[in-house]
Amino acid sequence: MIDPILNAKEKLDDPLMLEWALRYYKDLPENNREEKAHIESSWFHDLFIAQLIERNETETLLRLFNTLPAQHFSSFTNLIIKRWLEWPTSLANATIQILAVNAPKELLHLLESYLNKVEQGAPFEIERLLSIYELSETGIDTSYQPLLNRLCQKVLLLPKIHFGRMFFLPSLLRLGNGLSFDMHASLLEAALQSCEDNDRRRSVLIALIQGVFGHKEYLDIVFDRSEKQSEQHLESLVYLFQEETPLTQLDQWLDSPPAFSEVIPMLEKISYQSSGCKRILSLLKDSSRIKRQLPDAIRSQLVVATCIHGFARTTFENLAPDLKETVDLLSGDFLKPHWYPALLAHLRTYDQQDITTALISRLPYVRHTYGGVQLAEVMGDLAWAEFVPCLIDSITQDQGDYLCEASQTALKKIGISAQAALIEFWDQLDWSQQIFGLPVISDIGGKAAADFAYEHFDTLMADNVEFYCKLALAAPDKRLLDRLKPELRRQQPLIDCACYILARLLDQDDDEIQAAKKRAIADLTRQARNRKSFESGDLSNDSLYLELHCPSCNGVNQYAVKGVIIGKNQDEKIPHLINDEFPCASCGQYVEFELTSSALTSLTAEMLMMKAAHENEQQPSTRITTMSCQVDGHTLPAATALEKLREHVAKSPNDASAWFQLGKILAYINRPKAGIQALSQALQLEPAAIDVKLMLANALVLNDANEEAFQILTDALNQLADWEFLVPQSNFGQDFAKLYNQLRRSLGRDDLPALHPSSLKTPQKTGRNDPCPCGSGKKFKKCCGR
Repeated sequence: MIDPILNAKEKLDDPLMLEWALRYYKDLPENNREEKAHIESSWFHDLFIAQLIERNETETLLRLFNTLPAQHFSSFTNLIIKRWLEWPTSLANATIQILAVNAPKELLHLLESYLNKVEQGAPFEIERLLSIYELSETGIDTSYQPLLNRLCQKVLLLPKIHFGRMFFLPSLLRLGNGLSFDMHASLLEAALQSCEDNDRRRSVLIALIQGVFGHKEYLDIVFDRSEKQSEQHLESLVYLFQEETPLTQLDQWLDSPPAFSEVIPMLEKISYQSSGCKRILSLLKDSSRIKRQLPDAIRSQLVVATCIHGFARTTFENLAPDLKETVDLLSGDFLKPHWYPALLAHLRTYDQQDITTALISRLPYVRHTYGGVQLAEVMGDLAWAEFVPCLIDSITQDQGDYLCEASQTALKKIGISAQAALIEFWDQLDWSQQIFGLPVISDIGGKAAADFAYEHFDTLMADNVEFYCKLALAAPDKRLLDRLKPELRRQQPLIDCACYILARLLDQDDDEIQAAKKRAIADLTRQARNRKSFESGDLSNDSLYLELHCPSCNGVNQYAVKGVIIGKNQDEKIPHLINDEFPCASCGQYVEFELTSSALTSLTAEMLMMKAAHENEQQPSTRITTMSCQVDGHTLPAATALEKLREHVAKSPNDASAWFQLGKILAYINRPKAGIQALSQALQLEPAAIDVKLMLANALVLNDANEEAFQILTDALNQLADWEFLVPQSNFGQDFAKLYNQLRRSLGRDDLPALHPSSLKTPQKTGRNDPCPCGSGKKFKKCCGR
């Protein structure tokens, strides 16, 4: 097996290889700093980045800035500052986190220059500053208040309904300690005014608390306890608080929220020793507008949370809980608490075997809380092989997503022993363990991953093409390329891309690989074009791309479809119908495709864009439609009508009318091949049915068989006297003549005269059950028709 880092060097010269390289780097376990550093120096060295900046390759730079650590760009600080104003908004915003780490003061000067230009009339691009909250980590002090206050004032002058204003206000609130009190109050008032629901108001209050105290754990627990989503009590966290903290009183308030007037005296008392508490108290008491915008119950919750923050320890240097107490604190029902690093360091002072036993025995009791997530993270940070069985048990189907994701990350950090266990017991794992376990195997990579991918090719490719391609690219091996190449016949972007990258890394090349590269780059270009269109406000796409499941071979592939017909009612038996016709890319059969969960997500996104386009007075997409059909006098959704007619012709194969109706529906929903088959069957049963012949000719035109269609119409004209109709039609002569003349012109048949509808009138033909025209009073079939 090759060394991917060595073999990829000097090969990141096209977008496909670069996308793979960034994904490979990002997927490496977080604690694998040695390999990450090797990649940074080998693939993304200073010369490479400098050339990208010089060539102004903004899309590639954006991906690099969002993937690599900020310190990696420290030598480019001056160059980034120089280009910042001329770079696109998204790229400029991505560099804020880089400058906040490497040059916070220079970043503030840059922002000041930008604000000066805005005040002189330049456009104010809020999106350029969305990551400004990164400044909260730089130790910003009061000397920068004037700049932040000017920026806030500019934002507050924007219209209240301005989209960017509503989303930018919480970012500014997270810089609360760098704001003057008056500006802080104005920002909070404005942010609360834009809240349309409780979730937005909650996010505003979280931003407020983060800006004042630097973290939000205690406000989270107040909200969670009030909504009965947590049973965490503060008294079990005694080591995290000062000795005088009234934990019993605070826990009672969490169980039974007090009135605002009842809790405010405690905040007034604690505000004498906490500047953060003093700021929150002043905001709540001095602003009448904030009082009106926050109901009494919400203000009370905010005050309780503020009091808890005020009593909490700010440092953990003198903490001395025993092992059990340490594990209990780490398993508190909090998500990413700020005390985690200090407690982890204290935990490491105990015996490894004792720690292992304590963590494994504690996890089952907190697995359905954030405490279980925290313990899984502890196991990952310790990275001991003894945790592997416990963590594999924590990604079973009866666990929550948060615990599964945390356990997956922990297994990646543990590394080779975790990978080996997953591979050894693969066939015994449930579907959840396999879903969460496969990225562990692929991200750790190596020969074991390549062997696993080779041995499980058939099942993995059938279950999830994307997962298999990712696995193959994490462990480049010629055996995997040889197994994948036959699948290029499916012309799927994921397979095309994986085969090309594997071939490039393995120094293999041929015409088939080059064709795959061409298709993969075309797909990448399409995605980039759609992304740019969306960012510019153009909500239309060139095609609708969906992942579909074949019920015949169980293959799952991506297709560009003309459209989807959806039901008007969610309780319809068949809610979705592909408004297009193509064979399965895996087995080649024409089937009624089923939508995967990914396709349903894409449909939802498409419908949201259609709604947005309508609201923006743009032409909405017509790729998603509703459609009804008439079947035996009843109006039915297209999918239901199609199913009923298929069932009917299966039971009554000699019903020409049913075959005709089936063919018409199929032709109408862009299924010409299937429509031709159904109409041909109807015509075989009723050879003189002219309406069937015309519909068949139309279907043949849709299938690019113009000459065959024209021949059917020409033959029909020679049998005009024998024409019959399965279903009476108005304007039939005009429809027939229109198609005939259209085909005559397109085929260059100038030797034939144009057809006029008036020439298609046929003598009235007596039906077999009509009265005989001789006047006998008998049916025609019993009289002259015998």
